[in-house]
Amino acid sequence: MKKTLLCSALLASFGFAAQAQTITNAGLETWRDYKVAKDLINPDSVALQAPEAWVGIDSLITGLTGMAKYVGIIIKPVQQVFKSEKAHTGTYAAQLKSADLGDTLGVLPGVLLNSAVEISLDDMQGADPSNVLDLVKFTGGTPVNAKVDTVKAWILLEDSNEDDALINVSLLKKVGDSSVVVGGGTFVIKPEYNEYTEVAVPITYTSEDVPERLVVSFVSSNIQGDTAHVGNTLYVDDVSFTYQGDGTSIEQPLLSENPMLVYPNPAREQMYFNLNANAKAEDFELVIFDIAGKEISREVLQQQVNIKNVADWTRGNYFYTLSNSRTGTAQQGKFVLK
Repeated sequence: MKKTLLCSALLASFGFAAQAQTITNAGLETWRDYKVAKDLINPDSVALQAPEAWVGIDSLITGLTGMAKYVGIIIKPVQQVFKSEKAHTGTYAAQLKSADLGDTLGVLPGVLLNSAVEISLDDMQGADPSNVLDLVKFTGGTPVNAKVDTVKAWILLEDSNEDDALINVSLLKKVGDSSVVVGGGTFVIKPEYNEYTEVAVPITYTSEDVPERLVVSFVSSNIQGDTAHVGNTLYVDDVSFTYQGDGTSIEQPLLSENPMLVYPNPAREQMYFNLNANAKAEDFELVIFDIAGKEISREVLQQQVNIKNVADWTRGNYFYTLSNSRTGTAQQGKFVLK
């Protein structure tokens, strides 16, 4: 019974989430190295890695091993999330691997998500397996202020993979002291994705409520399949999402370290200057210069989505500065008109 509860709780945690806080690092460029003790009696530790502001399921499992022994559960902790130089853009991507965690758990996928997960082993005593989600607590996610249309990511599977991989998305709204799922979607990644490909997870809603939080998880072996194989590997990079719009989806950086996403780049007729969902528009001033340093446009922003008609602008390179009057910080960037 204890084994069943623990396995079910871990697997359930891959697809559900609750109340959240803003996090960063959409491009998976910044990483942390840390160690987690694997035994309360013999304080050996397991070396792990994770992108800043993301959570690997291996740290949860490793953190459970010592306490699990006291309730008769043996877990073999294994690193499953790795910093990889096989990136779509930038320097790094996340590499997720399925691994054998011993007789209790067997082979489990590597999982990366923007929501921390906690499981109380004490609560498992006498618990009903049908209510296993009550044993899992979540914190983390990305604030949203409108209905999300799709979640996008650049992904790659190794040629040697035997399993499909999976992306799972949940949209949540706070009701009372808890959060409920008002929409979500999944995308099954087939082994033929052996070159970096951008995929989109369409969202289906079960409620008319506007969600408040977005939680995304990447899973190296599809847990909806019959089995998972050791070594099945998924690479993930450059995660984003789009809002629903008037026939046009508005792209936003998911977990972005930058307050603004500027696209398309290069552009021809229109440019979007979109603030991250948790940014306050009135705090920002956007200034655009041409290549000679001449100021072309200056405005204090009034909304999250800012569209500029650039069809009549001279073709070439432009630069922008986004200044935050409250924090005194600034973001600079470049875009091209063709």
